Amino acid sequence: MERQLVRSYAQQIGEAALSEENRGGMSKDRHSNGIQRLLGNKLGTPDGTSDPDRMPSMGSSTGGCAGWWLWPLFELLLQLIWTVERCVFGYFVAFVSCWNVILVAFVALIFGYYKLLGFLIERLTAWPMNLIAIIGMGIALGMVALLFHVILPYK
Repeated sequence: MERQLVRSYAQQIGEAALSEENRGGMSKDRHSNGIQRLLGNKLGTPDGTSDPDRMPSMGSSTGGCAGWWLWPLFELLLQLIWTVERCVFGYFVAFVSCWNVILVAFVALIFGYYKLLGFLIERLTAWPMNLIAIIGMGIALGMVALLFHVILPYK
């Protein structure tokens, strides 16, 4: 009997969450008042109020339901869901912010590298450096040719 009551209350809570008045958005007051009103009427005092002084005890002989304490747990669960949502949203905001900073740094490094290449090309093609570069390249290519001659002999 108690399981059927819990199932019917859970079904009514689900229907209240999907009802027309609760579809307007995730406002804290609307949901908590809807759940409190639903559970206060079903699980509260016999007249439907949720006054703590008038709540029936577990062994009450007035005919009140023993589940009047459930609505604060739903309020706590709602607060927990909002806290987790804020933490996850904060994580993604931090991730996007860090990724943005990293990309800006990469763009700055790439532009700096292009500036450095331009500077090096200017300096390497100046008069004394181009002669040194040509002589250095000739020596390096001569050594590569010697290596190929030793490694890959003619047959």
